[in-house]
Amino acid sequence: MSVRPSVRRFVAPAALAIAAACGDGTGPAPDPAQRQSQRFSALADSLTRAGQPDGARAMRAIAELIRLSGRVTTVSVAIDGEARSFNALAVQLRVAAETCEGDPGCVTVAPEFSQVLFAWRGESLDEAVVIAADTVGALTFGVPGPIFVEGPGDGTSGDPFDGPLPVLHTLGAYGESASERLWATTGGTLSNGAAVEGATCPAADPEVVPADVAYDCARSDFTFAVDATLHELPVREGSIPSTQPRTLVIAAQPVAGLAITLNGPAGALAARQLLRLVAVGGGWTGGR
Repeated sequence: MSVRPSVRRFVAPAALAIAAACGDGTGPAPDPAQRQSQRFSALADSLTRAGQPDGARAMRAIAELIRLSGRVTTVSVAIDGEARSFNALAVQLRVAAETCEGDPGCVTVAPEFSQVLFAWRGESLDEAVVIAADTVGALTFGVPGPIFVEGPGDGTSGDPFDGPLPVLHTLGAYGESASERLWATTGGTLSNGAAVEGATCPAADPEVVPADVAYDCARSDFTFAVDATLHELPVREGSIPSTQPRTLVIAAQPVAGLAITLNGPAGALAARQLLRLVAVGGGWTGGR
């Protein structure tokens, strides 16, 4: 099964205002997953006030995925040989079919599988990693070959991942929101496993999973290992990316998350949107 080009899109970066949601200082402290979910919800509110609805929707979707998982994992990620601690969430999504009523940008597809690792660093959310695949096993990263255009095909905003791309079964990216820089995987390996399912998720927010769509959701554990080379992308018109490659290594380690199977129109979790959501969540998007 191939990853569709629309699933592989990222949009141009913009610095995001981060709002920490740590409670009012009274009562018991929230658990880590609850606190992280609250932070993304607060960021969504901030982006709404700033007139950035796409970024706000992404933040709310990620906040809901964290709430459904009930856990976040601390993982060690080595960037250029320097080990750093990231928060991480894994999502496995199966969509029975994707329909396109009223959406000219959608292409109807056969049943589809996506697995995404989203990791973000520290309270400031100034670094993020996204690893995505359409299957499990021992996989390789290829060259995504992005081209810069003024928007996702419609001239609305910069989109360095728009345009024809080769068939890839996996891809990855690392972004720094403060510097508005983005690197994409151009080589290396990914090893990932199928979800080991556990307890049933709580009921999902209808803004993320439509109320009339039947679905199954289980809190799950995953294993990811990454050893990748990345090159910087031209994320703004006229920008000159560095030619110096970077490395990203994640030793094999478990990551908490959730496995969702949707049996109808997927709404905000459509496979074509999942990677875009976490790209926005990584602080590489949002628009000014």
